[in-house]
Formats: sequence, structure tokens, C-alpha cells
Amino acid sequence: MSAIVEIPPKPVHAKPNAPRWLKILVLVLLGGAFISAIASFYVSRIVRRHLVEALETHYHSKVELQDFSVLVFPRVHISGDGLVLRQDMDAGAPPFIKVARFSTDASIFGLLREKKRIASVSLHGLEIHISHRTGSSPSEAQPASKKAPDFVIEEVTADDTKLVIHPRDPQKNPLQFDIHQLSLHSAGTGDAMKYKATLTNPTPPGKIESSGYFGPFNIDDAGKSPLKGDYTFINADLGHFKGISGTLASKGEFSGILEQIDVKGHTDVPNFAVRDAHPVHLATDFTATVDGTDGDTYLHGVRATFLTTQIDAKGKIEGIPGEHGKNITLTVDAQQARIEDLLALVVNSEPPLRGEAELHAQFELPHGDGDVLDRLRLNGAFGLENAKFANSSVQQKIAKLSERGKGNNSNNFAPGDTASDFAGHFTLANGLANFSQLSFFVPGASVNLHGTYNLDSQALDFQGDLHLQAELSEMTSGVKSFFAKLVQPLFNGKKGKGKTDIPIKIGGTRSKPDFGLDAKRVFQ
Repeated sequence: MSAIVEIPPKPVHAKPNAPRWLKILVLVLLGGAFISAIASFYVSRIVRRHLVEALETHYHSKVELQDFSVLVFPRVHISGDGLVLRQDMDAGAPPFIKVARFSTDASIFGLLREKKRIASVSLHGLEIHISHRTGSSPSEAQPASKKAPDFVIEEVTADDTKLVIHPRDPQKNPLQFDIHQLSLHSAGTGDAMKYKATLTNPTPPGKIESSGYFGPFNIDDAGKSPLKGDYTFINADLGHFKGISGTLASKGEFSGILEQIDVKGHTDVPNFAVRDAHPVHLATDFTATVDGTDGDTYLHGVRATFLTTQIDAKGKIEGIPGEHGKNITLTVDAQQARIEDLLALVVNSEPPLRGEAELHAQFELPHGDGDVLDRLRLNGAFGLENAKFANSSVQQKIAKLSERGKGNNSNNFAPGDTASDFAGHFTLANGLANFSQLSFFVPGASVNLHGTYNLDSQALDFQGDLHLQAELSEMTSGVKSFFAKLVQPLFNGKKGKGKTDIPIKIGGTRSKPDFGLDAKRVFQ
């Protein structure tokens, strides 16, 4: 009998089953994604409705929102396009707030708190229009009985923002600021926001960096919204104003409400110049109140220093309804000035006079694009004491006049010791200085003049009288003295003025003056 040998079948190797935990993980992820998608869809509708209601309630506005979406996992992420808040239902009025695109990020637990907490908000294409009409009549979109939810936004970033402030007077031009960088930190809907901003000042153009606190925003009257902070203004080009030049920097602090901001600051212009005059270092300290709704500024005190001179001023910088730009009106006082310092502002050579000066004037610079000196208007009085001419030749003539006026007909005098005093009233308009009651005094002689000086052409046109304490014959000797006695009756002085009055005229230019006898008036 033969034995039967059974050969075992060859084993078949099956594919190993995937680990059970991996299957569960995949199912959970797929289920989570599905649930998240469903939740995001429904949550998006709910959150959109609540967001619109909250904005309409808090800002008394009608809200328009184009695209909106919400992701709820792993964090709540909200994004949208075309957000517009309108408070003025006039179709031609700009919206209160307009945002091209926005996104927010928050944790689920943060949104479940009683005071909702949002980690960050990013705004792109933000435009804000603030006016006194803002909040004046609540939108029909929100009942007055509703209360906006309380929430905290930890950080808001809104670069390249445009802020437009519309003044109370609709005839005045709005103020526009281009804010390049803006970050806000909020403590809550009823609290002030901490801010930091970098923006460009429109006139004169320059960079401003500011930080501080703003708010809470007053919905019913934007001008009553509080703010506080400090600022740094750098690289402001004064050459924007025709007729002057220099680079201005300023630092200061401010506080108050938007329509009444109290400012205290300092400015520094190391290279200030008027036209082609030599630059001087000009610095000012000031206190002012600014109406942030229209930019009008009321200067309570300005102290300007340059070289060795100090000038005090107060006044206002105010817009004109229906016109572009602002008028500057000041009262100017210089009690301890130097003549050479004042002249250095307007001449490009060595100042012709040195001495003590006192000035009181009304200063007005109307708005416009023309040259500053052509637009400038002044009305005031001045006095110069112990003045001496820088030109030795002129100073010698003044000394000679003094000696002759005292009756000294010799040449024994010291030109450098003769000091002159000046006084007068003046007006300046359209580049033409008009002097009245212009007086010039040296020992033994005085001059009373009236006339004009052209700042552009430097042309002189004056006439007046030279009063001498001596008679003509006392100023000469020999034959000249004899003839001087003959003509003396033509020049007999008036009581209180001197023994001799000579009518004179001055023409030519500042650099080449022409002095002469006004013969027409001798025989009048």
C-alpha cells in the first residue's frame, strides 16, 4: 500500500489592515471638516446678522455689507468685503465709515465671554468721514432701546487710512489726513482706545508721528469726543509757501475734545530764510487751542527767538468760508530786539544798522498762493535806540550832521561815538512799506519824514524836514557864513524844532540812496 503524502497549500499573504487609530483619526477629521463647514455656514449667517445689528446700534448707522464669511475651527476667523456705515441718509453725503476689506481673529472661548474679546482686526481701504452731522439723527435701522454688545478688540491695524473731518460750517473746506500706519488697542466699547499713527501733514508737507488715547467716540456729537497724546512733526518743508524756506521740526503734547484741543509745543527751524536773505536759526515755544473739526487755531502765546532777539505774539489761524486756505492774524511785540537781527531776516548782506529795537504791530497774512512778502500786511510802530550804521562812510556823515547841527564847523569829531535814534509808524501791504511820522534823531539834529520803501525794487521815496539846533552861518565860516546869513530867513526853524529847518527828499535805492534839498518846498 502506498502512502499518501499531503502537501500543505502555500500560504497567501494578505495586506495588513490599517491601524484602527488611523481610521478613527481620518473619520474624525472628515467629520470635523464636514461639521465645521456646516457650522461655518450657519454661524456665518448668525454672526453676520449680529454684526450688522451691533454696528447699527453702536454707531446709529445703516450698515451695508457685501461679502461675509466665518471659519470656526481651529479659531474663529471672520472676513468680509464692502462694509459701509451711513449716518446721513442724503445720497450725496459720504459714508461715515467705509472699509474695502476686513478680517478678524478670535478664540471660541473669547467670544463666549460676557464681554466678548477679539484678538485682532485688520482693515484695508478704511475711510472715515467725521462731521457735526454725524450722529445727529439715529438711523431708522436701529431702535433706540437696543444696547450694543460689550466687546474688547485687543488690536486693530488699518494702514493707508483716509480721515476726512468736515467742519461745522459747511462753507469751510474739510480737512483730510492720509494716515500711513495706524494701530489701535481697545479696552472696551465705552473706553478710550490707545492709538499710534504715522501720517502726512498736508500744509506744510511733513511727517507726523503721534500716540495717545482717543475716545470713547461721541456718536451724538463727534466734536465732543475726547483725546490726549503727544506728537512729533519732522521734515516739514516751509518752501511750500512762496517767499520763505526752511525745514521745520516740532514736538508737543495735547489734550481735550476734538473741537477744542489744548496744545503745548516747540518748533525748530535751523535754516529759516525769507526770499534770498541769509538763513537764521528760528525756534518757538507756543500754547494754542485747535478746533480739530476745521483746523482753526487760536494762539494764546508764541515766543520766537532767533539770533539774540525775542518776539512775542498771539492771535489766530482761521479758515474763510467758501475759500481755500487760512488767514493768519497776530499781535506782535518785540521789547528786547536787536535792529541787526530784524534786518537779517530780509537782507542778504551785512545789516546796515546795529542797535536796540522795539516793535509793536498787527500782523496779517491772508491765504493764497502768492509770495509771502507780497501777501503780508503790517500796521504798527517801532523805535530804534543807540543805532549805529555799519558802513563807516555813512556813520561819518551822520556824525558830521550831528556836529554841524550843534554849530561845530570843524572836523574834530569821532564818527563811531555818534548814536542815532529812530521812531515811526508804518504799514506794509503788497510789498510796499509806507512810513508816517518817521523820525530820526542825533545830537544837534533831527529829521521828520514820510514816504515809501518798495521791498522788491528797494526804491526809496521820502520827503520831510531836517531840523538843526544851529543856524546855517554857525555851521560854516568865512564867505560861506556870510551867504548863509542871507538865506537863513528861508530856513528859519519852527518853534520847538530848532533854529534851522531844511526841506529834504530822499530817492534812489537802499544800497544807493540819493539825499537832496527839496527846492520846490523852499519857496512855498
